[in-house]
Amino acid sequence: MMKQILFFFLINCFGLLIACTAAPETTETTTNQDRIQANNQENSQNKQPSKIPATPVPEQEAFDVVPEGMYRELNAQLAASSKKISAQEVLQMYYPAEISNKTSFEKIKVETEKKGRQTIVTLTHDNQSEHLRIQGHRMVMTLEQKEAHWQIVSLQQQYKCWIRKKGVLWSKDKCS
Repeated sequence: MMKQILFFFLINCFGLLIACTAAPETTETTTNQDRIQANNQENSQNKQPSKIPATPVPEQEAFDVVPEGMYRELNAQLAASSKKISAQEVLQMYYPAEISNKTSFEKIKVETEKKGRQTIVTLTHDNQSEHLRIQGHRMVMTLEQKEAHWQIVSLQQQYKCWIRKKGVLWSKDKCS
């Protein structure tokens, strides 16, 4: 007896489900058309175009310029040295980045680009697990060959924070 009641109940529920989904679409279409017409009438009465909110544009990836005094001593060392070194080695002398934990996802990438008489070296130290706020540090050093040694012309840096502002990946903000 209990099985028959349960079976009857399930059949009725299934029938109701089919009836609900098989409702004519014309009613819904008419309702949507009515809404569109009412919206158009309301807009024409207000005679003001509807304003669509602008999507936020991400901030420019700005650099923090490192003052010349921060690398003046390194420039003096480079001028006094007779040792021939690469542009990458100069940047690594200023920022001796090393991967702190061999099992982490930490990465260090160094790229060199030649622009006329200048050489631009970019070091990206990313996924730094030892910092609570800073995820990455990027340094861009511009060098010129002066006689037999390198001279640092400019130095800029960026930070990538673990907790970021919306739309900003790298910035001059030190993640404070």
